[in-house]
Formats: sequence, C-alpha cells, structure tokens
Amino acid sequence: MRLAIVVLLASTLQGCFFFYIPGSMLSGGGNTCATEAVAEGGRIKHADGRVGTVSKLYGRSERCQDGRRPILADVKYD
Repeated sequence: MRLAIVVLLASTLQGCFFFYIPGSMLSGGGNTCATEAVAEGGRIKHADGRVGTVSKLYGRSERCQDGRRPILADVKYD
C-alpha cells in the first residue's frame, strides 16, 4: 500500500522542482537585535547580561519584534 502511494505521488509530482532556501539567505545573518544607536565596532549588552562587540549591521529586520531594538546585528560576545 505504501509503495502504491509513493509511486502515485512520484508520478503526479513529475517535473516539479523543490528548492530549500535557508532563512539566513532570505533575511541576512545576525544573531542579536539592537537599538538604532548601535554602530559597527560598538559594544552592546545583551538582555541576558553578556557584553559583546558589533561586527556587522543588517538594518531593520522583521526578526526583531521589539520596537526598541529593530536593528539586526552580528555580535561577537566576550
């Protein structure tokens, strides 16, 4: 029965292509949301108390839901 279902699905999807696009390619990298006042090379404190240096800014991002921290940034934590 399973074989019949697989064959049926394979025949109906003939000619279809599926691509996996990682989320990081769609919205840029970044591991921390930061305030608008942050600059590359600046130091910021994460909500959990860690302190790090901003290595790259990506700009406003939908991934950053807190209106006080709308900027997506790569941060290297100490």
